[in-house]
Order: sequence, then structure tokens, then C-alpha cells
Amino acid sequence: MLDHHFTPQSHVVRTDAVKYGLIVRVDEPDGVEKIAAAFRERSGNNVEPRRHNESMGIPLAR
Repeated sequence: MLDHHFTPQSHVVRTDAVKYGLIVRVDEPDGVEKIAAAFRERSGNNVEPRRHNESMGIPLAR
């Protein structure tokens, strides 16, 4: 069985079934900020992106 986590999104995007109003690359600078800006505009709330995949600051050198 394939691990679906590693399936490229280009293989699972369904433009025939879902109306995508915003498509961004989160691996590029400002990608996540573009999503937050869209949430701010649509909700009227202050939405700030948070980084959840940050290092814990543990040095790798021994």
C-alpha cells in the first residue's frame, strides 16, 4: 500500500470537483502569508501565520 502522505498534490487536486479560489506554494517565500492575507480579508479578523515546524534549538554538532 502506498503512503498517501507522499503522493504529489498535483495527483490529487480535483479541479473538476472543487473550486480552488487560492492556490499557493507553501515552500516558497510568502506562500503561507498569502493564505493568511486571504483569511484576514474574508473574515475581518487579524490572522497571523504561526510556524509549527520549527527547530527546537537543539544543536546538532556533538
